[in-house]
Amino acid sequence: ACGAPWAQSGNSPLCGTVSAHSGADGHTLWKVAGTLSEYLGQTMAQIGDLNADNVHELIVGIPFSTHFSSARMLVLDGRSGQLLRTDLVPSGSGRAGRTLARVGDLDHDMEPDYIAGEERVMDGRCVVAFSGATGVALWTTIHPDSQAFFGSSYARWSDLDGDAVEEVLVGATRSYLVNGAEAHGQVLVLSGATGNILRVIEGGALGGDFGANLLAPGDLDHDYLNDLVVTHGESLIYSQPPYWLVEVWNLLPGLAPDRQLVSAAAGGNPAWTIDFPAARAGELFGVLCSAAGTGPSPLHGGLVPLSRDALFEHSLRGFPGVTNLRGRLDASGDGQAHLRVPAGALAGMIGKKFHACAIAVSANSSGSFGVSLPVTVIIAP
Repeated sequence: ACGAPWAQSGNSPLCGTVSAHSGADGHTLWKVAGTLSEYLGQTMAQIGDLNADNVHELIVGIPFSTHFSSARMLVLDGRSGQLLRTDLVPSGSGRAGRTLARVGDLDHDMEPDYIAGEERVMDGRCVVAFSGATGVALWTTIHPDSQAFFGSSYARWSDLDGDAVEEVLVGATRSYLVNGAEAHGQVLVLSGATGNILRVIEGGALGGDFGANLLAPGDLDHDYLNDLVVTHGESLIYSQPPYWLVEVWNLLPGLAPDRQLVSAAAGGNPAWTIDFPAARAGELFGVLCSAAGTGPSPLHGGLVPLSRDALFEHSLRGFPGVTNLRGRLDASGDGQAHLRVPAGALAGMIGKKFHACAIAVSANSSGSFGVSLPVTVIIAP
């Protein structure tokens, strides 16, 4: 399909059109025109076959229109271009629909779903996940920085938090999360099931367009883990010449428990393996915990995938009876933490669970720190 958002329809300017063309000879299969100042065709994405005619349908975003008070998405029949459904953006979600992407099945209905984002409007900093089958909004994620171009790019990712739902990677160029300093850009790892922020990849000091494009090409380095390609887009910050830079990242979980069940009766000494990139070798590490959930919560200018509660505050200060929840990463960026649980000490907590994540902090107090994905531990009898 081809979009022409500046096209005129009759005497009405800026209506926009969407058209489908034959791949064999290029002739027009169908064409749909928008209304006055609708800019139809500026964003599009393919979703699943909703009417069982063996042709995928098309989502078309309309973030701006003089005739509607809110943004909306049109679901067009892939075979005929006929309007099948209109999906409305939830109140408070700005002009989402300026960027669109198909993602995996987020709601277990066997149909692919889609994401609508608000990329370059300063007061809109959210992405919204929609059911591809019904158009119902599944979740909305707000970026902590109101000036971030949240939704610059998207990529699908395999399940990282064990809930059997694919995650969603979202680029946020020009984001200012480190004490209001210069914009670097980020890639946020969102839970596909809830939209919660699981992890934030910072773009460093190379300019404001880290996260301009994302690609998940599979395992590039034969370590049995998927890798991520991220581009820095063109940047003119501080009068630097324009440039493009491509980085390849590996989304390691970062924290892996040797068991996810701890016996309240027997106790034990559970161990957590900490695995950060080798670039963080020699940094200080610590394990933080929360009984309230996976947040996220702000910490020293960044985000950690835990909810702040009494357990979180205790873990910041250190626990009595706990050994090696803090230390220094070795030359490979690895470490190990241990939790000593006396027999019977957790008898009143059977059936409850807590969440943990590891952080790695630069010893020179530069303000940059690495964060693992969260893990969950359950207290068993």
